[in-house]
Amino acid sequence: MSRIMIDTDVNAPSCPCQILGFDDDGNEIGSTLVQSDWSYPGYARAFGWDIKSVQVDEEESCDHDSTDGTIDCKECGCKAGAFISAAGEFLSDNDGLEAEDPGYFI
Repeated sequence: MSRIMIDTDVNAPSCPCQILGFDDDGNEIGSTLVQSDWSYPGYARAFGWDIKSVQVDEEESCDHDSTDGTIDCKECGCKAGAFISAAGEFLSDNDGLEAEDPGYFI
């Protein structure tokens, strides 16, 4: 199965990273810039970021089942901006992290 990797060595304003795709032999098969902050949660999840890492109340955990990270959580009221910010930080902080391609380059 093909792999994807976070590459933060990008010279593009307001772009925390690009996603590189590799085939089974390790050859690069494509890339996509992560430009829109609304796309941060989806890309971050592909690399293992857990939306549950963002909590409003440290004593009462929320699974955030009513959101994908781009809208406010209906259960606890956590704002979309908090999810987007945390996902963006995850992408920026994980240069070189690899995962199975969920379908970006297949």
